[in-house]
Amino acid sequence: MALISRARDLPRYVGLPDFQWEIQNDDPAWVIQFQGPIAQPLISQTWTDPICVRFKAKSVNSGFFAAQPAMPVPGITPVPGIAPTLALPPLAP
Repeated sequence: MALISRARDLPRYVGLPDFQWEIQNDDPAWVIQFQGPIAQPLISQTWTDPICVRFKAKSVNSGFFAAQPAMPVPGITPVPGIAPTLALPPLAP
């Protein structure tokens, strides 16, 4: 879990595609990165290593994002995330 200063920098910290419109803002965001498969029952998918993001901006929907391709979705070609170049910052100095 970490607080990053700009939501648009999220792909630099976690394997997330940078075209996600929700992250295109300069507000801070809380990030929790899970490891392993997590079921997403409302959409009948299982995501590997999903990311939960809470945005400060009230106009942006917070929630889960797929860091790795979802398994399996007939008719949809998954888009892999960008390889992170930074580690998430620690919570305390």
